[in-house]
Amino acid sequence: MKVQNIPLPVDHYGLNKFGSKNDANYKIILQKLLEVISPQISQRQVLYSVPFTTINSYTERPTLSREIEEKLNRSQSRAQVPHALVVYGLGGTGKSQLALKYAETHRKDFSPILWIDAKDEESVRSSFGRCASELGLQIEQTNKQSFKLTDLPVIMAVRRWLQERRVSDDEWLFIVDNADDPSWGIKWVLPDGPRGRILITSQDTTAPNLIKGSCEEITIGMMDPLQTRTLLLTHLRLDLGSDSVPQDVLEDCDKVSDQLGYLPLAVDLAGAYMANDTDRQAALRNYLVNYKKHQDYLLRSEHYRGLSPNEKTVWTVWDTTLSRIKASHPESSMFLGLIARFRGGVVQEELFRLASHGIALIKDEFLNDKELPLWFVELLAIQGREWEGFYYRNFCTIFFRYNLLQRVDGEWPGLIMHSLVRWRAIKDNPAWPWHFWCLFFMMAAGAELAAQNARPHFRRHFMTHVPELEIESLNRAEVSPKQIPLVLRMFAVIYYQERRLKEAEELGAQVMETRKKILGDEHPDTLISMKDLAVTYGNQGR
Repeated sequence: MKVQNIPLPVDHYGLNKFGSKNDANYKIILQKLLEVISPQISQRQVLYSVPFTTINSYTERPTLSREIEEKLNRSQSRAQVPHALVVYGLGGTGKSQLALKYAETHRKDFSPILWIDAKDEESVRSSFGRCASELGLQIEQTNKQSFKLTDLPVIMAVRRWLQERRVSDDEWLFIVDNADDPSWGIKWVLPDGPRGRILITSQDTTAPNLIKGSCEEITIGMMDPLQTRTLLLTHLRLDLGSDSVPQDVLEDCDKVSDQLGYLPLAVDLAGAYMANDTDRQAALRNYLVNYKKHQDYLLRSEHYRGLSPNEKTVWTVWDTTLSRIKASHPESSMFLGLIARFRGGVVQEELFRLASHGIALIKDEFLNDKELPLWFVELLAIQGREWEGFYYRNFCTIFFRYNLLQRVDGEWPGLIMHSLVRWRAIKDNPAWPWHFWCLFFMMAAGAELAAQNARPHFRRHFMTHVPELEIESLNRAEVSPKQIPLVLRMFAVIYYQERRLKEAEELGAQVMETRKKILGDEHPDTLISMKDLAVTYGNQGR
């Protein structure tokens, strides 16, 4: 060991207690210390095992980035590591990109930074193998075939290396991406250690339970209009801050974003598609025209992927989650498909209560020889005199967990779903007679609403969900000619009660003409429809 003496004209007390940073002796000692440790600092090896980079079109989301910074700096006294954060939200909201950005920003602040892809067990094994190689660990080869991740030598070695870091060692950062399915044991391979930070991304709102003890949480939502403008213009090589961007281009950015529900993945893929348009000024307008005609193609297309490190598209981003839900709850996809087909934005719980009571009022006349599907019966089951709601709440809990549905509170609580989740849900079970059963549901709810006076103020909410009543639509729902007047009269009564007399008149006229053709002018049902129409005319002063 090389020892160097530094003579100072002070006693022991003065050597330890400098007057200020401007003290000449303090400066001498500081300079010598820097001379000694600088070579060691410059030789510090930063280990960085992250196989992805943020995409070229990465768009800053300052509020979320600051929140990630702040929450990962908070100390967790009861957690398995001093700092832990779980970031969760609907698939496609940009969670992985935010995690990548954090890793890139802090590349020199942590060593090592390790990235684990947790979409399935094989990806976890592969990720730990890459990390072990980066750390230079020698892994004992074994012929033992183990089905438990925690028993794999490579995982044990990486976890042990991290857990043994001392206070004098660098802090490490352990990022677990796509931790959407905890069932196969990702929780048990997360490392402990006093020098660690863990950042997890997931579609699952229960993912914080992966951390032993406590952790911070952040919910990731959609981009705001300014961010989606920036993202689209980045693809088109236009600068949002420049005065050269025409106002109509900015407005078209907003129209595209609105069509895509401001979902980051969808907006980025749309931007990548538009970047191939030779006329950049017209690219947005062209996309809007194409989207209206070819929505399925554009949302399924795999030619312009890029936002996610896993190369997902809008069509595939929820596949794993939906498949897992369907495997454990087969009827769940039917429930999601039903919710997706309501015409209004919020699907109120009151609709289900009304339908549960209204089935008895219309099933004999409307169903004929059709049987109610079992999941439909369970969803609308009556217990005593009230809607039970057990299966409804159970289905909601499942989809709330993965942000595929969101709860809306208020006077009439209910559900909403993102427009692209709606699009995706409608594509499942396409052969099922959705038109008929959705119409039957609304008929049942309408029959109870028309018959009761307890909650008439719900009618205006009900009207937002009234299905298409054109003859072509009713034919598509396989409504028989004799049933068509029943359907039209049902909704005409509710329009009349809501004092929407013009719509009531139009439907009433259709009922009368249809019954004249089928039953004749003198049939009692025809005469009733004439009376209904006359009353509607009278209320309009005609």
